[in-house]
Amino acid sequence: MNPASLKINLKWAKPGCAIIIDFDTFDKKALEKAGYDSNPLENGSLADFKVIKAAISTQTAMCSWIWI
Repeated sequence: MNPASLKINLKWAKPGCAIIIDFDTFDKKALEKAGYDSNPLENGSLADFKVIKAAISTQTAMCSWIWI
């Protein structure tokens, strides 16, 4: 998930479930645009979940480049 999708969909996540985060998208601009005052990956607000951080955007861009 990116910051905006995390903000909208976190209410549906049950404690203990896994949340896959697109780590590449958690920059200051995206966090502000989604309405976060602080980074949820760093402030402990996701402590009840199993957070999987993956560089999804970077990996997708690399794969796309390979096929061009």
